[in-house]
Amino acid sequence: MNGSVNFEIIKSAGPTYPGAQVTGYGWKRSDKLSDDEPVKVDPQGPYTGRPEKPVKLKCLFNQMSYPGATYQYQWYVSGSSISTNERGEAEYTWNKNGSYQISAKVIVITEEGMVLTNQSSSYVTIEAGKPTAMPCGPYKGGIFGGNFSPIQFEGNHPDFVEDNDIGHIDTWKWSFEQGGSSDIWNPTRAYEKAGEYIISLKVKSEYGKWSDSKDAHVEVIDGKIAGFVRASDLRTPVGSVTLSLTSSHVDKNVLRRIALDDKNLTVIGTSTVALLTVTDDKGCYEFAHLPLGSYLIRASRGTGDAAHEFEKSIRDTEITLSGPNQLAIDFVDISVYPVGGRVIYSIQKNGQDVLVEGVEIKAQSISAHSTIEANPSNKSLSAAGVNYSMPLLADKYLFLAKKSGHDVRIKEGTHGYDKNTQLVAISDARGDIDFIDCTTRKLTVFIEDSGGYKIASRTVTISAATAILSEQLTVQQSNIVYNDCLYCLKDIPIDKAIDRQHAKTLGNM
Repeated sequence: MNGSVNFEIIKSAGPTYPGAQVTGYGWKRSDKLSDDEPVKVDPQGPYTGRPEKPVKLKCLFNQMSYPGATYQYQWYVSGSSISTNERGEAEYTWNKNGSYQISAKVIVITEEGMVLTNQSSSYVTIEAGKPTAMPCGPYKGGIFGGNFSPIQFEGNHPDFVEDNDIGHIDTWKWSFEQGGSSDIWNPTRAYEKAGEYIISLKVKSEYGKWSDSKDAHVEVIDGKIAGFVRASDLRTPVGSVTLSLTSSHVDKNVLRRIALDDKNLTVIGTSTVALLTVTDDKGCYEFAHLPLGSYLIRASRGTGDAAHEFEKSIRDTEITLSGPNQLAIDFVDISVYPVGGRVIYSIQKNGQDVLVEGVEIKAQSISAHSTIEANPSNKSLSAAGVNYSMPLLADKYLFLAKKSGHDVRIKEGTHGYDKNTQLVAISDARGDIDFIDCTTRKLTVFIEDSGGYKIASRTVTISAATAILSEQLTVQQSNIVYNDCLYCLKDIPIDKAIDRQHAKTLGNM
């Protein structure tokens, strides 16, 4: 360490030497020049340390150059002396980050009683430990307006000390993925939409040291209430049923916002708000993206004498939606009868009835003057053994079955069917109403004689009902009956063979 050398007569330990004066390396006296070396002070360093932790200091000097001498040490911090032991050691504690100057002074008293001093300086750098941001997590909560919202976050607690050289945390900086920030240790935040979010936290210690930013994950969930409305057979779907949803604690403005975001929902009410939806053709309904909370669901259809009566799978009290999984509430319309049946061709195929697909069936109520429409008939039977179904109230109905190019009629002998009025009375638990497709087909028939020679083609008209009753193919144009031919229709459900000997018929629609 660099330092200037001072030679001072501080104390006369022995005889004095009048006229002595300081030169570069010793004392010039009238009788001799001493060969003493200058005092070389080494304060060690530079030193490093942490706030609130003592830094140990150690001073050395060229002690071997002064045999028989005594010596003293003194440390100074910012010009003020601090406690120093006889070995040149001292301790000092700094409270804040920074660079500080220190100096060490050595006093040498030679055996001749001369006092030599020197002082040299160094530096101490105090730097606090780097804190660690602790945003905790992962977090999980609900969307705005319901339970588990807003979500409370927790960072480094103000009373928590990670390490003595780090100290307490006095500054927090939260950043939220969707915008916004906070400067307290435990902020809250509400999310309007479900999803995965990221939050980040940086902290600063009382010594002014910032941490790195650290992320935490947030899962925000919503809920869904959905279900079915069925007729009393628990199979036939009931459409056009209005479902209303209310809540005693979810804010009405939140419910209004949900309706704005979902085209399948409408909202009614002022002081008490209800969300409305309607069952589809499959009897399904759904309230999606709901805040977690308690809700009451009711079903309704019609008013006055035409009002339906419903039973549901749970009690008529608010139910709690507490997780992201769907909560199912099903209703049974006990005011309607599940009516269905089969739509088949009048001609069988291989001895089996063939279902007709795509027939639109409507039932027009006589008293209510309303029309109920079933989904178009299917090409396969349901579990109930029908290929169409509809829910109907007890009443008399005019049934209309329609498919372009087809002649579809209600089956005679149907229970409750009055042939004169063509009305069907629905009055008991279940009524199967079947329809027969009696469509007339035009075919091109090719006939071969017993020798395999073709006979000229003719366009003929065959009534399916006639073919099922007779084993003859009647050519309508000339009223000639060909008893000696075999015909088949491509993709048409016919299995009747008119001739069983030599003739062969190839036909196209």
